[in-house]
Amino acid sequence: MGASVVGALVVLGGKLVAWGLTGSAAILADAGESVTHVIATGFAAFSLWYATEPPDPGHPYGHGKIAYLAAGAQGAAILVAALGILYSAARALLEGPALRELGVGLALTAGVAVLNGVLGRYLVHVGRRTGSLVLVSNGRDVMTDMWTSAGVVAGVGLVWLTGAAWLDPLVATLVALNILWTAYRLLQRAVAGLMEKAH
Repeated sequence: MGASVVGALVVLGGKLVAWGLTGSAAILADAGESVTHVIATGFAAFSLWYATEPPDPGHPYGHGKIAYLAAGAQGAAILVAALGILYSAARALLEGPALRELGVGLALTAGVAVLNGVLGRYLVHVGRRTGSLVLVSNGRDVMTDMWTSAGVVAGVGLVWLTGAAWLDPLVATLVALNILWTAYRLLQRAVAGLMEKAH
């Protein structure tokens, strides 16, 4: 999990620099998805550790519920991130995006997307070799982030080539809707798991 956390932070840093250079709502949305990945990775690492703690007088049946609570916390954090991105995209649509340095931002975003792809494949490989479903799942999540970045690069690339700046907040909105779907699934899983555990 250590490699995943470090990789996620490096990728997030690269995307934030790209957003700072370009002012692109789409690249900001892509960075928002990386924030959700950092949060998810952190919660996964914590819940893996805590769930293996032995039962104690306060928790005679162990600490297995922490995974559902962690999923709920992830879902809530991701929901907030998605709503923030939608707000930013709506403002950009209404006010008109002030884009700059798109070539440099595109190169940086493409570079971190490649890094994500390498990291994702590595995590899936190690997870399959060691039989760790958490690592396999985390690796697939990283690969999903890579494909989102690829879509953002394509969308912002169109803006760069055509000058159609309105495409930028549109791409940001699509990314935010994808993040909202992720939040919904996490919250649904958390509620279902906690309800099942309660019976």
